[in-house]
Amino acid sequence: MIRELGMGGQPARRARRERHLHCLILGVMFCFLFSTWSPLAAEEIRQYRKTTGDRSVLTELRLVPEGTGWREIGEHSELVENADFATLYWEWRDPGAGTDLLVTAGAGVLHAEGRLRGKSLSREFPTNGLPWAQNQELRLEWLVRSGLERTVFCSFDPGSMTLYEFEATARGRELVSINGRNFTASKVHLNLNGLLAPFWGADYWLDPLTGHLLKSRAINGHPGTPPTVVEAVF
Repeated sequence: MIRELGMGGQPARRARRERHLHCLILGVMFCFLFSTWSPLAAEEIRQYRKTTGDRSVLTELRLVPEGTGWREIGEHSELVENADFATLYWEWRDPGAGTDLLVTAGAGVLHAEGRLRGKSLSREFPTNGLPWAQNQELRLEWLVRSGLERTVFCSFDPGSMTLYEFEATARGRELVSINGRNFTASKVHLNLNGLLAPFWGADYWLDPLTGHLLKSRAINGHPGTPPTVVEAVF
């Protein structure tokens, strides 16, 4: 009778050992899962100082986890990007300018729907098989972290209603100065792709480990326009 109830004797000792082993296995599994938990769950806020000539403003990049990728939240826009920072959709709202535009990635095309500067819009833009990166700096972050030397992607300019192709090329390491502090950075040159390459280009310096933007320099305007310099705020 005692053997059947498991009280005392060999069956009882075996039951206690099995319960102990079961608890030990659960404890090891919990510790493993906790130690390998990804910090992707944390929201990221990055601040930058943008200077053009004598004008300087502070800007902020806010990234919130979205599935395996990110949701980027701005003052007038919102983007959803995958883990490689390729854009999945972009929503741009500016009621004062009469703009409420949604651009989504389809099979080889971007679909644009809504209102742009008070006018209705419904168009498709072929991507020629390229990834769409509405936030170019984040695509460069992916390039640095991937260890690749070059990437080509497209980015939508609603001002001219044009989908441009860009080429980004790694240029090795350089020492860059930000507010009196020196950093070793991965330099990336970004330019329009193809025949438009000579007409626009920019240089970016990014953290070699994280790929986060440290500094960039570009001329966004007609000849004679002062360069726009963006620097990370620490």
